[in-house]
Amino acid sequence: MEKFYNFLSLFIGAGIFLIGTIKLSECLERYASRSKSALFGRVSDNRFVGYGIGAAVTAIIQASAATIVTTVGLVNAGLLSLLQASSIMLGAHLGTTSTLFLVSLSFFDIKYLFMTLGFVGAVMKIISKRNKIIRIADIFISFAVLFVGLNLMSNALRGNDELRGFFINIFTRITFPPMLIFMGMAFTLIIQSSSAATSLFLMMIGEGLLEFEYAMFLGMGAVIGTSFIPIFASLTANANAKRTALLNLLTSLLGVTLVTCIIWPLKPFVVSFYERAFPLALRFPLFQFSYHLVVASVLIWLVEPLSKLAISMLKDDPPVEEEPKLRTTFINDALLTTPSLAVEQTKKEIRDMMYRTRGNFIAAFHALVNHDLSNKKKIKKEENRIDFLNGAISKFIVKLANSSITEKELLLVGNYSNIINDIERVGDYAYSLIKDANRMRKSEYKFSKKAIKELEAMFSKVLELFDLSMDIFEDGDIEKQKLVSNLESEVEVLKSKMALGHMMWLKAGQYISTGGEFFYSASSDLKRIADHLANVAYSVDSSFVEQKEEEEDLEFLEDAEESSKESISE
Repeated sequence: MEKFYNFLSLFIGAGIFLIGTIKLSECLERYASRSKSALFGRVSDNRFVGYGIGAAVTAIIQASAATIVTTVGLVNAGLLSLLQASSIMLGAHLGTTSTLFLVSLSFFDIKYLFMTLGFVGAVMKIISKRNKIIRIADIFISFAVLFVGLNLMSNALRGNDELRGFFINIFTRITFPPMLIFMGMAFTLIIQSSSAATSLFLMMIGEGLLEFEYAMFLGMGAVIGTSFIPIFASLTANANAKRTALLNLLTSLLGVTLVTCIIWPLKPFVVSFYERAFPLALRFPLFQFSYHLVVASVLIWLVEPLSKLAISMLKDDPPVEEEPKLRTTFINDALLTTPSLAVEQTKKEIRDMMYRTRGNFIAAFHALVNHDLSNKKKIKKEENRIDFLNGAISKFIVKLANSSITEKELLLVGNYSNIINDIERVGDYAYSLIKDANRMRKSEYKFSKKAIKELEAMFSKVLELFDLSMDIFEDGDIEKQKLVSNLESEVEVLKSKMALGHMMWLKAGQYISTGGEFFYSASSDLKRIADHLANVAYSVDSSFVEQKEEEEDLEFLEDAEESSKESISE
């Protein structure tokens, strides 16, 4: 029964260790989100800078797969080129060895100090409610959980000769290097983490269950295994992002092949060197570190031909007759690992939505006043794109709000949510103009020259308001909001004059012959568009919105009072 409990302890320890590894990576990623974004923001065409950034980011967040998936996402968003991404991914593989050096501390008594960090972190979370302190406490707790898991596994193996015999038997039977590489790859694919896989190999070395000469090949297999994770993440991305993931796999395969061809025949000399030069705890971490340095020193000069190979292997999809699937241009879920950068990209996506809506608005108005429906299908296509962007950005904002963003960024993305709803409504009213144009053609209604002139005057003011709102959204200059208020008032005056003319047409009996129904509908749509554009501008500063709403309430009461007086006099 005791052996059975030791057997269970091994799996319990493995589970706790994996949880600790995952939580530590998540906590470090949240805590270092801004640093990570800042590092990615410094990427240039210098391959050595990219290599250093990849290594630094991975060392910070303790997850090479997360760094590479983020890189694939940045390529998908057009923020990185394939060449820039290649050097970052090479660096990411080096950065992941930092986890091994951390785990090697479990060979020494200092591991008990790391375990007590769990208690320290728990006390910090109980005492403090500050987000910064809580994040540090989470890191402490994750460290403790990781080392507790390692300790449980070590104790379980030390107390169970059958388990030890099982693992020793495996690695005395399977000694063929390509088979060991395959086993390391398969194991890494199963647990989805090369850091966790290599850490477990290191723990087995410490317990005498795995010889260093076999661990070398298992570690190289883990490099290939972790390179498949970005492949899965890129399946829904564009062609360039898929090429980036493929390039990462190609460099991993090429690196493992080259090093295996060198150390396989020289294995006795390599093993002897590491055993004489380094203590047991550091042999495997230093081998992995050396491996990635050697591979990078060769492949960093070959990134350009390897990039061309990836492009030739994965060509652009041929054009198809059916409508292509709608995709966002600047945002994707891979960016959620760098929340600060994701906020910036969300703003770019909204800006793109604004430009599309503005173009559709202009095209629809011209179709209405010129009775030209030649762009009807194009306008409909853009309206579908605008509706799609509204939904896609909204979903992304919800995910972003639940990530590790600051309170200021949370308020900002909340305003973004309001803005895209207003822009979507502008798009709907713009499309309403093209529908009216279609109905006018079928009914053979036409605007008079005077009506067209009045509509164009109102359209000019609304378009000016559109451009002003976009400027305020772009540069955040709330001083311009006073101009928005003035333009909104001018549009209101024009609408009132047009409404009065509409009433005069009714009395003169010229309503049908001049297309008065459509004239009133168009002026109303333009007024509603102006209202939503003003909301976009006011969303930049909530205090201005509140003040504006109070003024509108007063104006509404005054207008209602005047309307009542006019009705009584009539």
